[in-house]
Amino acid sequence: MPGRTGILLHGSFLQHSFATDLDGNLVWFYPETVTFLTEPRPGGLFLGIVQRFQRNSSYQVLREFDLAGMTTRETNAERISEQLGKNLGRWREASRQMREATLKHLWDDGRGVFLKSIDPLDRTIDASTLLAIKLGIVDSTDKRAERLVQEVESRLWNKEVGGLARYEGDQYYGRENPWIISTLWLAEAHLILGRPDRCRELIEWSAKTASPTLLLPEQVDARTGHHTSVTPLVWSHSTFLDVVNKYQRYKEGLSEDRHD
Repeated sequence: MPGRTGILLHGSFLQHSFATDLDGNLVWFYPETVTFLTEPRPGGLFLGIVQRFQRNSSYQVLREFDLAGMTTRETNAERISEQLGKNLGRWREASRQMREATLKHLWDDGRGVFLKSIDPLDRTIDASTLLAIKLGIVDSTDKRAERLVQEVESRLWNKEVGGLARYEGDQYYGRENPWIISTLWLAEAHLILGRPDRCRELIEWSAKTASPTLLLPEQVDARTGHHTSVTPLVWSHSTFLDVVNKYQRYKEGLSEDRHD
């Protein structure tokens, strides 16, 4: 990512993060994993977001680094709330109530999926409900998480070209076309449930949809697999990087456990 200062930020999911000038000369190297690099700052400082895969995806730290890769400052949403004088207990209680209400009123135990809405009642199976696992609404050890993944994949998976549709009856540029983000949501759900091999299969399917110039589309045709609608779609690219990054860290964690 080029910064306003003529610095190129390299946030790779396979390597450490680093920065170069426009001639390719290394100006900064960080020996640990940064989930997202954001921008260079005056005085040789860099901003990045660090997210721990083992924690809820809402746990993120905004960290400032110097040229030596040392952390100079960092903060997160909780600290910002404290600085603004917000009542943290109030927000935590609201979060708890929302989670309980979601599980009580939106979970359809008969079908093993979440309702899209209850007023009006909408039973359409939707790939975005997989985010309930990503966001921690449904714990990975909860049997509902497994049922949700199975039902969504069974109903929305395209048996001709692969990939996951957004929702039942989707008519946008075709009927139930596979979307890159939907497929990657499924990949991350499998990863959280401890199935990295299936996650990798879905990552590789997504990668194969890229154009010769490595641009990912929004969706592919349900019959031909050809790009349709928008290419490139930044959302597809950002989700791809996010899931591959998490997959890599998951595999690295397993490798470290084996060495221990």
